[in-house]
Amino acid sequence: IRQTSPATDTFDYRGYTGNTNWQDEVLRTALITSHNIGVANSGEKSTTYFNVGYTNQDGVVGNDNFERFILRLNQEIKINKNIKIGGNITGYHSINTPQGVSVTNALWAAPIVPIQYDANTYYSMPSFQRAQVGNPIASLNRSKNTTVDKDYRVIGSLFAEVKFLKNFTWKSTLYGDLIFSNLRSYNALPFAQRDIGEGGVVRLPDATVQPVNIFPSVTQNQAESKRFQQDHTLSFDKRINNDHQLSAILGFTTIHNSSSFVNANRRDTSVFIPNDPNFWYINIANLANPGSYSGGGGNNAVAGAFGRVSYTYRNRYLLNATVRRDGSSKFAPENRW
Repeated sequence: IRQTSPATDTFDYRGYTGNTNWQDEVLRTALITSHNIGVANSGEKSTTYFNVGYTNQDGVVGNDNFERFILRLNQEIKINKNIKIGGNITGYHSINTPQGVSVTNALWAAPIVPIQYDANTYYSMPSFQRAQVGNPIASLNRSKNTTVDKDYRVIGSLFAEVKFLKNFTWKSTLYGDLIFSNLRSYNALPFAQRDIGEGGVVRLPDATVQPVNIFPSVTQNQAESKRFQQDHTLSFDKRINNDHQLSAILGFTTIHNSSSFVNANRRDTSVFIPNDPNFWYINIANLANPGSYSGGGGNNAVAGAFGRVSYTYRNRYLLNATVRRDGSSKFAPENRW
């Protein structure tokens, strides 16, 4: 390791006595646990399936963890030989804990640096990389238990199918997909850092540097996404003399999407925001203090109609004709269809 200085062109590493494998320090053996319980019932008139699941997955880096709960119900009922209805619904709840440090930081950190000076002080990197690379373990411990990131999602559908006049089938299906996300995080004060003395002929003494004019801050993000869809089809199917097969289908579909989000971050220069999730809200900081705020959202819809006719002769020759027309609200009215 070399660095040019007035006294010598060799970097002064006399004070650096560490032998740290930073990758070993931030990486770990990760475990995944998954549990599922399912109950199924099938009868002449109905079929039912119910499932409860839980997954807990650690990441290989630092504090990384993902936890998910799932609940699922499927049901189908035959009213009679011509009418059938059914539906399914699935609910998710997930909790995400970020890793807190990047593997790149661990790759770049100099192995000659020890990890920790005392309970609240960590060694800093050598001067030649101090501005670009931090102590990975300090970053890992600073971000530990500072995020509440929860997601909720519900996906469901309902359908009805009716057969009539022997060759006709009508089917209608409604879909819904709802996602809600809520994140709150805390940007804690950095730990004090211990700078190992460097120099030329005479090595400078080690020094502890305390954070100055740095204040904790809180971040609060909320987002939601909604998707609704409906599909309706009328189909015709007829076989003639075992040689001719004629099928036709008409359909109509619509899709509506909407989403919105708000993000905010604020720090307080007069009140020390505690590292407690009960206080990780934007209004805990004085309104006059600096912050950053953003938000947005959108809505769009798609509608379409289609038709298809198929003819098969002796299951060998096939003729198809298809027509479809779609319109999107993303385009101007004159170019929508």
